[in-house]
Amino acid sequence: MAGVGAEVADIDLSMPSTAMGVPPETPAELSSVLVGSPRQIADTLLRYREEYGISYISVMEDHMRTFTEVIPLLRQP
Repeated sequence: MAGVGAEVADIDLSMPSTAMGVPPETPAELSSVLVGSPRQIADTLLRYREEYGISYISVMEDHMRTFTEVIPLLRQP
């Protein structure tokens, strides 16, 4: 995941932007940037699992604290 946050403005996308050589707003359009409440992000990831078979993701260290709210929602039946 390039970033996780309630709003795009909350997410520091400087690292993926620099790595890709694109303007800072470009990474926000990627599916690897999860924007929304923890429930919305969990729903997005559950949809990715259903549609694409994704069962493993990595989260950048700067976004781990935010993502901890999502984890329990992914474990619910």
